[in-house]
Amino acid sequence: MQWSGVLGVVAVTIIFHALTLEERVDSNESVAHKFPGNSMDLRDIKSPRLTGFALQLSTQVLRIPVLNALVLKFMKSSNGLIQVREFASTLEDEPMYHPIHISTLQEKEKHELLAQDFDINTLRFEPIGNHLKFKHWTIQDYTDKYKSGEITPLQVAKAVLAAIADSDSKKIPLRAFTQVHEDEILHEAELSTARYASGKTMGPLDGVPVAVKDGLDVTGYAVSYGTAFIAALNGPATKDALPVARLRGAGALIVGMTNMHECGLGTTGINPSH
Repeated sequence: MQWSGVLGVVAVTIIFHALTLEERVDSNESVAHKFPGNSMDLRDIKSPRLTGFALQLSTQVLRIPVLNALVLKFMKSSNGLIQVREFASTLEDEPMYHPIHISTLQEKEKHELLAQDFDINTLRFEPIGNHLKFKHWTIQDYTDKYKSGEITPLQVAKAVLAAIADSDSKKIPLRAFTQVHEDEILHEAELSTARYASGKTMGPLDGVPVAVKDGLDVTGYAVSYGTAFIAALNGPATKDALPVARLRGAGALIVGMTNMHECGLGTTGINPSH
């Protein structure tokens, strides 16, 4: 069967199921009787487990805007998410569904006072000896040593790259990183080193090594979400994801993309694709 035929069958099936569903979050008054005492019954649900060809087919289908919306609607209903939203609407403090919190002026002042009393040394698990043995270093450790000239971001970048290479040269490679652009990392480290030498740094994150999970766009890297094929479909990213852009804008040294369970659908981290 050709791809068009397969996609046609899948599309018809999804549309049929989706059209029989209704996604609607009623007002507090209309749903309150469903959840007496702000409680709800839990039930077992079954979600599809996709691997191999099925996962590739689903990826292609979900790239079609109309089918993407219908599949999302179907999955919300079949997994009980609509019921969860209805239940949430009966709570006194309804969830925002977004990890966003706008701090008040009082909260900011409180946090500033706590920061003044906080001793950065309490985070260290062991004394820092040799310059390049930076296990358990904090952001403050890097910044202090950069400013004092004890070490440079370029030295740290070379040490990080050496550690990555060493971890992948073992009999059983660690493969903590899926992609590392050495030339770019060293170039950015040289720029950071020059900024410290001139006394014009970009802030406390300048030159601090940061790894990015293989689920966020990083300019020049092809995000794969832990799969063996999505990177080829997407190609190299042309811009950074917002968190990465903010880190880079603060001078952080992006040292590569780290491995993850395929599509994040697991907890073991075992990934045969990498």
